Amino acid sequence: MSYNRNSLKKDIILCFIMGALYMVLEGLWRGWTNISMLVVGGLCAFLIGRLNERPTFCRCKMWQECAIGTGIVLIRHVKINNKSKMRRIF
Repeated sequence: MSYNRNSLKKDIILCFIMGALYMVLEGLWRGWTNISMLVVGGLCAFLIGRLNERPTFCRCKMWQECAIGTGIVLIRHVKINNKSKMRRIF
């Protein structure tokens, strides 16, 4: 699988937009969020988007993709929140 400059730009934009959207939704839902959620939301979007481009993962059900995203966010909360007190943004 070749990776060109246009794909890189598309992936960076996708990561930023989806990470920002995740951050805003979390802020609205919980009342606060952290800047690290920008990275986590972008990473989830990137990984799920890459999995959808592979023929073997195109048959994944929506609940399986949600489980991948939930696992990434859960790992982030367990690892990072327990090690340090994060500053709230909202």
